[in-house]
Amino acid sequence: MTRQHPIKILSLMYSGVWLLIIPLVRGIASLDSPQAFTVWLAGVWLDLLVVAFIVGTAIVRWRCVSFDICKDGISFRRGVFIRHYGFIPTESISVAEGEKKFLLRPFGAVVVHISSDSGKANDVLTLTMRYRDYARLFSELAKKKRSGIKASYRPKKLYLILFSTIFSSALSGVLFISTFFIESGKILVDMLEGYFLTTVDEVSTHLDAVIDGIPKIVVAVVLILLIGWVCSLVINLLRYTKFRIERVGRFVSVRSGFFTQSHCFIDASKIFFADMRQNLLMKLCGIISVQVSCAGYSRRKSRIPVFIPINKREDVLSTMRILLPSSEVSPPTIKPLPKSFFRYIFLPVFIIPSVVAVMFPIIHFFPLWKDVAVLLSVTAEVLSVIFLTAKIVAYFSTGISVGGDTVCIRYSMGINFRTVIIPKGNIAKISLTQSIFARRYGYCNMTFFSASRLISPHFVIGIPLADAEKILSALDSNTGI
Repeated sequence: MTRQHPIKILSLMYSGVWLLIIPLVRGIASLDSPQAFTVWLAGVWLDLLVVAFIVGTAIVRWRCVSFDICKDGISFRRGVFIRHYGFIPTESISVAEGEKKFLLRPFGAVVVHISSDSGKANDVLTLTMRYRDYARLFSELAKKKRSGIKASYRPKKLYLILFSTIFSSALSGVLFISTFFIESGKILVDMLEGYFLTTVDEVSTHLDAVIDGIPKIVVAVVLILLIGWVCSLVINLLRYTKFRIERVGRFVSVRSGFFTQSHCFIDASKIFFADMRQNLLMKLCGIISVQVSCAGYSRRKSRIPVFIPINKREDVLSTMRILLPSSEVSPPTIKPLPKSFFRYIFLPVFIIPSVVAVMFPIIHFFPLWKDVAVLLSVTAEVLSVIFLTAKIVAYFSTGISVGGDTVCIRYSMGINFRTVIIPKGNIAKISLTQSIFARRYGYCNMTFFSASRLISPHFVIGIPLADAEKILSALDSNTGI
């Protein structure tokens, strides 16, 4: 059995850092004494005992985890008081990911995550390996992919920048900044806070010359969101730079990253479904991003399970035919019933007049909030019109088609459009729902549940009830749903 890289001891020590509160409190308490140094020195044995405990427990925990790599899989054992022995066969590995983190690379350490198709949500084996052990594991996986399909794809740099721009989130950037503030010292936080407030004042002064009466709170919120989005953009660019995907045999190899270099082996037979995503702008421009649902791939919420970052529709379809031939897109044969059109546009049509109805009472009763109310109302109206446009496009693009071994589902979520290609065997459940109006007009809403651990539902609105029942009977005869 082989143990993890010794650098793992440092990360295990970090989990016990909170115990350093004991010597910190004792040191602060000794400051009140006229002989502070003498008092502190008399109890220094307690500080050394705490440090020894942190280091000792980390070493014990490190020694109690070991693994062994063979051609049939990887065996491991872990646990201090209760020993746990396990074995993951190579055939059961759905995703093996190696992360060469920037700070670990000089020490020759790689963090490896191994996910299996055991069906348990958090069944991921994480080990910090030496580079030679990581190379041996991935070479064993590579031996399993010698024959079969051979193809590779590397997106253009412009498409990677476009992908990072579209999928960057202001919220995730703000969370990153908040974490940075929490981890950094008070002096640095005060300095950045002063710089931010100065920037808000300067921006407000410049904007007042163009648009009179913009409140500083609005400027501050916009700046926070803008800074958060820029941070998220930079993180995505560093995360997905050097992206390359390769298909050899049944395995798909995905490489990406600048500071943290990631290398994933994905068993294509264990991919639950392929997911082609577009927002309204991408839909109008004819470009698509492809993601896949597979146990263990991009398991963290901050990571996108990207398969093809972004490309033109024709290029995406041709690439998918080569890299993932089982997920070929077919044209929709079942479309929403015309009588369900209002079901698509009901919410934005309701919101547009409601914004105006709410704005005028606020202006009348709270005149001091007039500028803010008008600005927020105009913003809400613009967003509502975009939402309405997206829903109209969604009605004409929604549909379902049933092929030989797959079901192709086109639907929308908000202003985003998804085309999901799911093998019939990976459909866990289908539900039909009808409102009072749907029963009257003869249509229903279909919800497809996949066998994914995340139980991702795919909701399609306005499908004719007779066609929905035909889909159920066809899938029931083939898969036993």
